[in-house]
Amino acid sequence: MVGRWAAGGGFPALPLPRDFLAAGVLAVLMGVGSHFAAAAQDGQQPDAWAWLSAAVAAGGLAWWRAAPMVMLTAVAAGTGVYILGGSALGPVLLCPVAATFQIARVRPMRVSLPACGAAAAVVVAALLIRVVDESSLAVIIGIASLNWLLLPWSLGTLVQVRTVAARRLRAELLERGALEERARVAREVHDAAGHGLSVIAMQAGVALLVLDDDPAQARESLQAIRTTSTETLADLRSALSMMQAAETPGLDGLPRLAERVQGAGLPVDLRMEPLPEDLPGDLDAAAYRVVQESLTNVLRHAGQARAQVNIARENGALLVEVADDGTGSPAHSDGRGLTGMRSRIEALGGTLTAGPGEAGGFRVRAQIPVPVSVPEGADR
Repeated sequence: MVGRWAAGGGFPALPLPRDFLAAGVLAVLMGVGSHFAAAAQDGQQPDAWAWLSAAVAAGGLAWWRAAPMVMLTAVAAGTGVYILGGSALGPVLLCPVAATFQIARVRPMRVSLPACGAAAAVVVAALLIRVVDESSLAVIIGIASLNWLLLPWSLGTLVQVRTVAARRLRAELLERGALEERARVAREVHDAAGHGLSVIAMQAGVALLVLDDDPAQARESLQAIRTTSTETLADLRSALSMMQAAETPGLDGLPRLAERVQGAGLPVDLRMEPLPEDLPGDLDAAAYRVVQESLTNVLRHAGQARAQVNIARENGALLVEVADDGTGSPAHSDGRGLTGMRSRIEALGGTLTAGPGEAGGFRVRAQIPVPVSVPEGADR
């Protein structure tokens, strides 16, 4: 209920007990301070009417959290009545300062400026009315009141602006994180489904081609389609459930991947140097995805070709290279696959290049830094 109107009625929510207690303590201190202020100024001691109006001003501050606008109204009215009562000016003038700061802190400038301006007008008007019967000291206080109400409003507005900016930044960061997560899931789905469907399409073409002349080969292709579709569905479930990188395929899955691609009609020469056993999961998975996506592109674009996959260590980095000798090649402009691969590698601090090979065909080359904590001499 804090900061809202009570449901079903037109009354503001009650303050928290600790706010009531703080306002009560403040009212007592204000009374004691007003007594000593009157003695110091040789002015009129507060009477019953002054005590009541001061209690309203101090008590209004209890609503600083529950209903700030009610607080400002009570403080401005109580302070104005106290001033008009003729009692010596004292701590009661601090109530508008506190109220002005709180309103500016929790309300936007378009609301706090007119509200605090109206409250300041009430206080200043009450002070100026006393000019008629009192010395020029009251005039000085009246003019100065503009400053001690402008300063807390400025400070409160600054706090409010910074708070709003922090909230917006947090919302933007959360939104950006959600977008990045959706992009990551989309890449996972693309990598898993794209490769599997390419292999299935290739095997289906082979089956249709040899269906009449070589039923055994057609049966073998259909069996490969069944196996590939089952594995692709498993990969999709893994991607959609956002499994951890350590649970996704790694470099130890490359022999199986090469076997599957060769079954689709693309010869693959796989060369892997001994690698550390404890490669970080995200690095291991990213390297696998680069090989998978590159071989998928070869299947789609290279025509009759042979692919070579090379996994090695080079200058403290993991080298992943996939090249083919096909007559065709993927488009040089980055498509979704190349963009996804590059994003994965760059997120790990590495680099990825893709383009025509020196002897023809197409080559994808990725270098991913390996953390120094990973032992160099361990065999994979």
